[in-house]
Amino acid sequence: MQKLIPIMMLVLATTTVIGVPSVLRKSGDCKLEVGGMLEDKKVFTVELANSDVQLTCKFRGGDFFGEFTVFANPSISNKSAKKLMVSYNVAFFDKAGELIACAEQSGDVDADAKNHQFGSCMSKLSQEEFAKITAYKVVVYVSEPVKKK
Repeated sequence: MQKLIPIMMLVLATTTVIGVPSVLRKSGDCKLEVGGMLEDKKVFTVELANSDVQLTCKFRGGDFFGEFTVFANPSISNKSAKKLMVSYNVAFFDKAGELIACAEQSGDVDADAKNHQFGSCMSKLSQEEFAKITAYKVVVYVSEPVKKK
């Protein structure tokens, strides 16, 4: 029994360090601007991280094939040594707390990936509604990918 206790403690410590599955959340006030893809000065940036992943979320408004869009694309770095499933969700609100827009994208991120892009995380809306955005909420779910049959 005395030999079993250190082994059990090691197993518990190892599973705690790995960290998968996990949830990251962040929210706050924001003032979004309209800008082009390469106009970094007009991007509102939000960072989220834990022991497995690092996300840099960039929020802005702009044109997408003739339609006004809020872009909420994250750049993801997988800090773990294994493939991860990442589900990224973001919502934008007005000052009364009413939902203005939301976007979601998920997918596998390879082990040790740097700057993995979720480039389709956007929502179409009018510029008038976009101008009402004063707050955001982000939630990210990280897990091991489900093996496909």
